[in-house]
Amino acid sequence: IKNFAAAESGVAAIEFAFIFPIMVLLFFCLIDFTGYVSYNRKVAAISGAVADLVSKNRNRVNADTIQTYFAVSGMILKPLAASNVKVRVIGYRKEGTDAVKQWVVESPGSVTCSADPSTTSMVSLMAANNDLVVAQTCMTYTPYIGSFFFNRAGHKFTNTLGPGTFKVEEVVTQRPRSSTILDCY
Repeated sequence: IKNFAAAESGVAAIEFAFIFPIMVLLFFCLIDFTGYVSYNRKVAAISGAVADLVSKNRNRVNADTIQTYFAVSGMILKPLAASNVKVRVIGYRKEGTDAVKQWVVESPGSVTCSADPSTTSMVSLMAANNDLVVAQTCMTYTPYIGSFFFNRAGHKFTNTLGPGTFKVEEVVTQRPRSSTILDCY
């Protein structure tokens, strides 16, 4: 027993066996975290670009024109597919002390955005009969490690570690640049 306690010949292999699985898990978690941050930045860029394009219109904007602005989401997301992205552009106008929704244009997409953004903070940004353009972008993110562990067909332990997908959402608010009112037709 004394020789067994003093032996060091297999210590490195045992340490490797303990540490290697933790290092592999940490590696994949970092890949997922950086993927999530990248998706979040892309969603913010899409919201900002679409809100900027819509707010540059003078007095009126066509809904079909806004639909063409949604193409920017595909360009920003490349090489990722834009099929799991939804962009909503909402026009608000101040009437009295409330911001009232005037129009909504949505991009095609299977993702469901959360409810309309809160208008309580918008009122302080608006003067009487002044509009705001709100671009809301939402996207689902499926972690790589999550796609391996979650929702595997034929397994009884689906979603054992938490949600398999996460919703990434961003809202950007801008004033129309060329006029105080922006109607959509």
